[in-house]
Amino acid sequence: GFDSVHLDVSRLPDKENIHLTQKCVGLVRIYGRDLSVEGELGKIGEGQYKKNDIKKDFTDLSKVKEYLDVTQVDRLAISIGSSHGMEDKIARLDLDLLNKIFLRLSPKNSLTLHGGSGVDENDLKNARRYFSNIHFNTDLRVAFKQGLIKGTSLETVKPYQYLEPAIDEVAKTVEDKIRLLGSNNKISIIKELI
Repeated sequence: GFDSVHLDVSRLPDKENIHLTQKCVGLVRIYGRDLSVEGELGKIGEGQYKKNDIKKDFTDLSKVKEYLDVTQVDRLAISIGSSHGMEDKIARLDLDLLNKIFLRLSPKNSLTLHGGSGVDENDLKNARRYFSNIHFNTDLRVAFKQGLIKGTSLETVKPYQYLEPAIDEVAKTVEDKIRLLGSNNKISIIKELI
């Protein structure tokens, strides 16, 4: 089974995005309110970070409340300066826009940041309190590749041996992100939730 759905139709005009997302949420709700649905408003880039070009695709503040009210999504992925697939930490977030979007959320909504791997670390530290979910896929892929390169240089043909450095590199990257976002030392809170 699954406990969440993520629909990205942000490449479509806003009217179609809203319509299809609303339809998706309606179908998901048939299977139970416990399923969480994420939609996207604004276009998140694909690895090519050009600061001047990216703003045109930012989430339109004037459409946030309508999007949330009509679609009834639980989580909203927004475009405020990040981009998918970036290895360099050069993306800068529009923290003013982020705050304004956050103020339009209802208590049942939360925000998601895609493309966290390419975001300047100071921006991440300043923005972390606004998000329930930050994606670092590219950082994990890079770590896995670096570990795999180390592992395949070993004198072994045993996958469990040459994959171990890749697993270790991914684990180290996850630990670094947990610390960066201030999510370490939360075991007592997690135990309360279990």
